[in-house]
Amino acid sequence: MISLITYYNDLVSYTIVFGMLTAICFIYMIYIVFNKNDKKTLYKRKINKILKLYNSSIVKINNDYELQNNNLVCAKNIEDLFELSDELNTPIVFVEEDSSSIFILQYGKDILYYILKEDENIESNFEKEIKEIKKTSKNEEKELLSKIDKTTIVQLKNNKFYKIKPVKK
Repeated sequence: MISLITYYNDLVSYTIVFGMLTAICFIYMIYIVFNKNDKKTLYKRKINKILKLYNSSIVKINNDYELQNNNLVCAKNIEDLFELSDELNTPIVFVEEDSSSIFILQYGKDILYYILKEDENIESNFEKEIKEIKKTSKNEEKELLSKIDKTTIVQLKNNKFYKIKPVKK
């Protein structure tokens, strides 16, 4: 509007400046309308970027990854996980859930994992499974400690130790 007013008043230099500002504002408005920045879109962009960068060391599987009672360690960032994968020359397992993605590196009995979530307040199925494993391992430790007074340890002449448990009736 200001561009038109300056054009009719023979102020050509102002017309050019205001015309350029109008065009820049119009382009910016189009960018805002078509560029989504909601949580789901940002999450998908992060996943696509990771998959594009580290495609050679990722193995994508279904949700059928079964955790065992191993040493579970959470990685602070995804870069550390991929650096360790390169050093160990082992692939990273990628499991995609509804609103989260899990990157798992297993080396022996150690499992290093990283969870990328769409919303940090929502707990993923993988996190629930980890909590369940930790709860059962604590119960097993308590059970072992309660039975320790019933266990006898014998040392033989060859310096080997053996545990002898009482016979159950």
